[in-house]
Amino acid sequence: MNSPDYISLQWTTVQYNVFELVGQTAAFGGYTVLIFLSSRMFIKRGIKTRLNRTLLAGSLFMYLLSTAYFAYTVVNVADRMNIFLDVALNKSIGLRGSFHDNITKWSPLFNAVVLVNYVFSDAVVIWRSWIITPVQHRRWIAIPVTLVFLASVSVISTIVFRAIAFVQYPLVPVPKDTFIDRGINVLQLLSIGLSLLSNISATFVVGIVAIQHRQTISAAFITAKHTRLTRGERILRLLVESGLLYCISGLVLAVFCFIRLPHGTLGDIYTPVTVHISGAYPLIVFLLIKEEMSLDKTEFTLVLPT
Repeated sequence: MNSPDYISLQWTTVQYNVFELVGQTAAFGGYTVLIFLSSRMFIKRGIKTRLNRTLLAGSLFMYLLSTAYFAYTVVNVADRMNIFLDVALNKSIGLRGSFHDNITKWSPLFNAVVLVNYVFSDAVVIWRSWIITPVQHRRWIAIPVTLVFLASVSVISTIVFRAIAFVQYPLVPVPKDTFIDRGINVLQLLSIGLSLLSNISATFVVGIVAIQHRQTISAAFITAKHTRLTRGERILRLLVESGLLYCISGLVLAVFCFIRLPHGTLGDIYTPVTVHISGAYPLIVFLLIKEEMSLDKTEFTLVLPT
């Protein structure tokens, strides 16, 4: 007969997984609406250009990855609930002697693979910054480009380490203080940290462009009492504000990773939600500016301070 403490442990595991699923459901639902609207936008504008085809293909890839992740989460929660019911009704001893079964064992590897969404989203952020930065000052973009490159290396390394752990320890946790355990912990933090830094630096560049552009416009219309924002100013403002919100989401995730819960951290619950947010973010930007400018012609003639 299973002890009350063991049954309580299984119930706690179910609760954590359900909370994670609820958050994912809300984020994935919003993401689904955005992918529909953005796909219609791309098709309406035409996908004959390489840029639009690339953006559409990248958006669909990220969405399919998120869809697979969400579908697996649903199956994982159902399996955890089934395990709990079997334990509570004394139909089985649950996962004693192991930590995973043939379904839940894929969870750590899946959590690593979906980090690819961060890299793709960061790449869009960098592209967005590059196209609005004057040619003579695009060297500023070298900082976020370097950071997103390091983030991509970190994500790939995380996937490799998780794959090794999956092969060596499929049903039990990776032993503490081993090379694989330390490597996974460091690489996961690096992936999140480098992604956040790349977004902060890219948004900073866009902010500088916006400020300088505003100063240029104000100087040009100083005698005309110019108060209305130009199309370029409105676009830059949208990019800066959306970038700041995305950076705040990243900062929240970083903070949550250090808030301990009885089992794991608050970041363990929020991280899956950010996977869908990272996929939806580029789509939000595209939809916000679709009435302001063409995706094929987004070059500004601005001057950054030297």
